[in-house]
Amino acid sequence: MAVIGVVTDDFTGTASAGVLVARSEAKTGLFFDAKAVREFREADRLDAIYVSSNSRHLPSCQAYDAVSEATKELKAMGTKYYSKKIDSTLRGGIGHEIDAMLEILGKSYMAVMVTAIPASKRICVGGHSVIDGVILTETCVAEDVKTPVRECYVPNLVEDQSKYNADLILLKDVKKGTQHLKKCMELSRENGKRILVIDAITMEHLDTIAKACVELGWDVLAVDPGPFTMKMAYHRGIIGKEHSADNSMVDIKKDKTALLMVGSANPTSKRQIERLLEVNEHAVCVSVSPKELINGERDADMEVLRVSREVIGLFGAEDRPEAIVVETALHGSVVDLREEDLRHGYKKGMSSMLINDGLARITEQVLEIVGQEQVAGLLLTGGDTMESICRKIGVACIRAMDNIVAQIDVGKIIGRYDGLPVIVKGGFCGDEDAAVDIVERLFLEASR
Repeated sequence: MAVIGVVTDDFTGTASAGVLVARSEAKTGLFFDAKAVREFREADRLDAIYVSSNSRHLPSCQAYDAVSEATKELKAMGTKYYSKKIDSTLRGGIGHEIDAMLEILGKSYMAVMVTAIPASKRICVGGHSVIDGVILTETCVAEDVKTPVRECYVPNLVEDQSKYNADLILLKDVKKGTQHLKKCMELSRENGKRILVIDAITMEHLDTIAKACVELGWDVLAVDPGPFTMKMAYHRGIIGKEHSADNSMVDIKKDKTALLMVGSANPTSKRQIERLLEVNEHAVCVSVSPKELINGERDADMEVLRVSREVIGLFGAEDRPEAIVVETALHGSVVDLREEDLRHGYKKGMSSMLINDGLARITEQVLEIVGQEQVAGLLLTGGDTMESICRKIGVACIRAMDNIVAQIDVGKIIGRYDGLPVIVKGGFCGDEDAAVDIVERLFLEASR
């Protein structure tokens, strides 16, 4: 039965945070929403559940409701320890989402908020969020199209959204050690604070804070981007120390084909795929017309059928490729999705949804015909693409295992294609050899 329950605000964050405890030997499941948790019947296979409320871009009341629903499902499963996974750049309605979890968990819970990810140069000093040496509100996050961040002083950011009072515990108090920090935390609680924001720069600081929380014996809602939750699990004795899988003894076989479903339109992904095709003569690319998918109905059906047949043919070829890339946005000019919505009279986001649905249908048809045994694994990139495909092919959840680099996360499917390796990737993540590394990793996982 799962001991750790974490509510995240999007699925990409679910994967990147979940891998932290998975690498520390916790059996970790990544879920797309509360409904997926409710329908899951194999909780005994997991130690930790990470579930996305998909709430980062929602209005405050809707975000509150989505987080409440996810928390209720975790509570119904008998989860013992809880976390609210937040965006490392503090986007979204963090205060509203903290309130939602505290309301469901009960009055005994204190929210302890540690925003630092030292490995990614995200720190909190004097209550201010700093990213790679730049104050948060002076980075591009301040102008984010969907969720701009106008406040870098974390206690103010939280109190502007939450009904509870927040207190700040400074770095100088953390550096004085566990016993001193415990006294500071107890004083804050006695003064009626429900949310404690605590400075941190290094993993040693996170370790000190987690140890203090555990020694206090409080009911703690950990609020963080992932590392603090991992440290809390370690000091509670749930997990061991973080480590990567030992791959040295694996005899890698290349008797299958990796299937890369690329729904990301950014230049980083484009260069990564170009690099793969340059260095691997056994990799091929199949382009899908986004405009045909956006047209919908018969045009979309015909395009899905055409691409599916082409990919299935490649699997059956005498010189079968090592990797097949199926993409909608890396060839020719990028489609303006807002313009397409207007041109077709669609509601906002409909064109994007139709493209993702087309890629999902292609994946479904290919897997049904060629069978799981011929597929080394899947790469899914582009957050909405990833979710659409997983829902279509019957993924109950993804068992997190490891990562290649941050936000290029390795797992295996639990569900219809149980055990099939899958790598999920944020669009802008990785260097130009990322796709090359991903293909190699899929073959490695398929050979275990």
